[in-house]
Parts: sequence; C-alpha cells; structure tokens
Amino acid sequence: MPSNLVTDAAKGSNDNSGRAGVRQQGADPSVIVQGRTVIPRDSQTISVRKQQDPKQTNPRFIASLENYVPEYVDNIKIIHYDPVKQNEIEPAKIAENKVKPVRAPFESKPFELFVMAGANANFGMKGNQNRSTAMAVSPFVSLGVSKQISPKLTMAGQVGFTYFNGLNSNQQVSSKVYSFGVDSTLFSVEYKKLLQMYLPVSLYYEWMKNHSVMLSVGGAYALDVSSTVNDKGNSSSVLGYRSGFNPLDIFFQLGYQVRFNERLSLGIWYQQGLIDATRNSYFMNSQTDRQSRLSIGIKYSFTRSGR
Repeated sequence: MPSNLVTDAAKGSNDNSGRAGVRQQGADPSVIVQGRTVIPRDSQTISVRKQQDPKQTNPRFIASLENYVPEYVDNIKIIHYDPVKQNEIEPAKIAENKVKPVRAPFESKPFELFVMAGANANFGMKGNQNRSTAMAVSPFVSLGVSKQISPKLTMAGQVGFTYFNGLNSNQQVSSKVYSFGVDSTLFSVEYKKLLQMYLPVSLYYEWMKNHSVMLSVGGAYALDVSSTVNDKGNSSSVLGYRSGFNPLDIFFQLGYQVRFNERLSLGIWYQQGLIDATRNSYFMNSQTDRQSRLSIGIKYSFTRSGR
C-alpha cells in the first residue's frame, strides 16, 4: 500500500504536472510532503470531464448574468510516494533543509554628546620636601562625544579640566645684605597644584549588557601652577612659577563603566602618566615624578530623540 497519496486537480488537459504539495529539488527525486521526506514511486491519471458549477467556483457570480463560460476538470493525477530513510538523503539536501539563525544587521547610531564630572585621587609625587602628601583629591569636569562603531565597540573623545595636587615640591632662595651686621631674607615657593587640560581618546568594549571595559590613551597640558609664596614672612597664593615642571604629559587609562540607563553611566579608572613631571635640573634632584591617579565619575549622555 502507498504510504502517501497526493491528488492534483488541474484545469485544462495539458496541465498534469502534479504540483500540489510537491517541491521540486532539481535532480534529486525526493520531495517534502506534509513535512516528511518521500520519493515518488508511480502515478496514475484518471480522465474525467465534469462541468463546474459557477455558483461554487466563481466568487463574483451574479445570477442575472448568463454569459459565463463553464469550467471543466479534465483529469485527476494520483501520485504514490514511499518514505525515504534518513541515511538515504543526500548530505547536501540535509544541509539545505536546516534552518539557519538570522543575525540582525548592525544599526549605525548617531554621535552622542556627553558631560562627565567626578573626583581624582592623585598619588603624591616624591618631590623634595621632608614631609610629603601620599594622596590628594581633586575634582574634574569634561565634555566629549562618542560613537558606536560595532555592536560591542564604542569610541569616545573628550576634553577636560582638572588639577594635580600633592606635588611635594618647593624652592627657597636666601639673600644676605652685609652692612653693620648681616640682614638675611628668605624667599620660598611651595608648589601646590598643577592646573591641567587633558584630551583622552577611549575605546569601550561591552563584554556584557550595560557593562564595559575601557582603554584610553591621551595627553595632558599644564596650563599653570598654583603656589604659595612666602616673602619676608608674608604668604600669598599666586599663579605662575612654572619653570620647574614639564607642561606636557602622555598617559594611558584602564577602567570599567556600568550604564544605568540611556543617559547615566558610572565609571572608574586608573591613569598612569609616562613623562617625568618635574625638571631635575631645576629642583636639583634625580627623581622621576610621574603622574598617577585613580578616578571615579558620572557621565550624562544627551541622547537624540528617536533613539
């Protein structure tokens, strides 16, 4: 007995191809019928001629019209199928029938403007003072722009302002005037803050949803130095006296960022400078003072409408 039976009612005596439920597979005789792989065994054609009732076959039938051309069914073709064993199916056909997962294409997003503010914990320099500051805190603020370049990667650039304290450096000048005695005057400068502008370029990798690791490289420029000057017993805070410091620094950053929503993110990162911040010939020492700091900040993104 045949394991499957498919009939094909074709209009016109020339249409006996047996299309219903059969999908041609090139030279491979096997086909898919009702979700099963089968192979044609034989076929049988029964000739009939039966006029079709237009009331049943024509959805636009109007009884008042009488010029309908009657339709006929000329023949019925019966195809007998046998099931195909799994090991008889060609490997190419098995691969063709597998459903491949569809990955959604990456949708490019517009540039995103953001502001960031937070605090730095600056590791104190060695300096030339007997007493030294191990760590000092300073604020920072920056403005930047970011762009997502792939589903996992985002690039960002920003310009920010901060200062580096914990310089642990001073300079003293003593002058003597000889008259009927010795008049000695001490002039000293204690360096407090290195006022800086910095420009990092960052790459963020989202290793899981809303959690990213960050790598940055950038440069910083010392705009000025804030110092306390003691002249003849009078102390005052002044700007200037930059001769003992290298204005340029190159640094890298490593950090982590968590995103709370479309606008707010929290980041923490470590920054290491690569250039000696002090000039040894000025402070008469041989130490290397590189800028190191640990930072934490909140980022607010101005997302565009329609995002």
